Amino acid sequence: MAKIRRSMGLCPQFDILWNYLTAMEHVILFAKIKGVQPDSVTVEAMKIIEDVRLIDFMHQQTRTFSGGMKRRLSVAMAFIGNPSVVYLDEPTTGMDPINRRHVWDLVMIVIALEKQLCLERWVEA
Repeated sequence: MAKIRRSMGLCPQFDILWNYLTAMEHVILFAKIKGVQPDSVTVEAMKIIEDVRLIDFMHQQTRTFSGGMKRRLSVAMAFIGNPSVVYLDEPTTGMDPINRRHVWDLVMIVIALEKQLCLERWVEA
């Protein structure tokens, strides 16, 4: 089971977030669940939060986030730990055009790294 958790990322259609946790706490929690090495959890969490452009909001509780910010956090949680397979179900729904393009650019980088992605909506790209 631990091997499966390490190798898979999931961004479901609906955000699964806890209102009173911060963005950083969410990403760290998922990093630990996925088995990221304890000494690199914080570094990886910072990088992925920066990648999805939430660095200025990483210490805010998610109850204050817009819908697009929540989606970006869900994408970050899917990519944490460098999984070999990532399932993305409508990952950019509710995002403004600039952040939507940025997330799809991240997806293209993942594809270039020869990771496996399962996407619900290619039409958004």
